[in-house]
Amino acid sequence: MTLRSLSLVTLSIAAAAFAAQTAHHLSQQRNDSFVIVSGDSTTMNGSSGDVELARALQSKTSGDYVWFVRNGKAYFIDDPAWVKQAQSLFQPQEDLGRRQSELGEEQAKLGEQQGKLGEMQSKVRVKLPPIDHEMDGLQAQLKQMQSQNGEVTQEQLSDLQARIGELQSKLGEAQASAGEKEAELGEQQAKLGEQQAKLGEKQAALGEQQAKLGEAASRQMNSMLDTAVGNGKAQPAQ
Repeated sequence: MTLRSLSLVTLSIAAAAFAAQTAHHLSQQRNDSFVIVSGDSTTMNGSSGDVELARALQSKTSGDYVWFVRNGKAYFIDDPAWVKQAQSLFQPQEDLGRRQSELGEEQAKLGEQQGKLGEMQSKVRVKLPPIDHEMDGLQAQLKQMQSQNGEVTQEQLSDLQARIGELQSKLGEAQASAGEKEAELGEQQAKLGEQQAKLGEKQAALGEQQAKLGEAASRQMNSMLDTAVGNGKAQPAQ
């Protein structure tokens, strides 16, 4: 057998395998599967396998087209006016998709702000006043008095306690300042959280709208496809 004959046999086997795979795939499809192919983008009701089969027609068609399944058979329609009408059914969904994308970007920005505030909160520390040196000095005075007199008078003790009280007051002020800063950041976080919640509610509402629009568009699309099969507008894809 010549090399050319071998190549033809190989191609025939590959074509037969693809046809068998396609037939098996179509036999498992729902009767309402369809794919609108618009350049590099697709709008579909089905599976990734449907997209693969629909894409296989690009070399046989020019421009956009619709691939679909009816009663286990694959069809396609490439009439520009018909395809444009089909695409218009799903335009409202695409518009909602863009709005959801915009909301997603807003949520991402809020998330960044929340992250920055979180970092600021983690960095809030009590800035202690320089009391170590003063405390060392007071302890040194106490030791000196004890070594000279053997005891500390009430007046001396009161003076030391007053100084210690001043140091504790400074420490308390520093802690209060840090607490106020944390509270301020906490309020900002709460406001951002409220904004995130509102955006989430909007996203959920848009999702519900998309679901309803998708169901309505798919019903209209399938009605159009049934009509196309009946009037011969649809062509066999195999």
